[in-house]
Amino acid sequence: MKDGATKEFVQAYNAQAVVDSQAQVIVAAAVTQEANDKQQLVPMLEQVKIVTGSKPQQATADAGYFSEAQVTDPKLEGIDLLVAPDRQKHGQQAPVTTGPPAPESSGVAEQMRHQMRTAEGRAVYKCARPLWNRSLARSKSSVVFGDFCCED
Repeated sequence: MKDGATKEFVQAYNAQAVVDSQAQVIVAAAVTQEANDKQQLVPMLEQVKIVTGSKPQQATADAGYFSEAQVTDPKLEGIDLLVAPDRQKHGQQAPVTTGPPAPESSGVAEQMRHQMRTAEGRAVYKCARPLWNRSLARSKSSVVFGDFCCED
């Protein structure tokens, strides 16, 4: 896998996990050798359908997962997606919007930015972030690989 910062090749893997917001458990997981998450949204949400038997009603993801092709893929029809199109610096907040939705002619990224700036979008996304971190922290607390045991 190519390191994004140094542009050097390293032997590394990119792990993905989908967390159920109600049960707060990981419902889908995968490991790839892709350097970024841009192509992982559709496969991960398809895996949720396979594991649980139904598509999620809503899905949130950070900016690493945003690509126009992924968020507009027909396989994700019927899922209320909230995928950040832009990275934010720690502690920085986007302005709140109360106006009408962004016009369809403004593009997918701008429509998603608008949705993320609404009170409802901000509330949903704000709750999702700690959920990802808590669920993944639980799964990392005691990881066993064959003869090796790593405890945090």
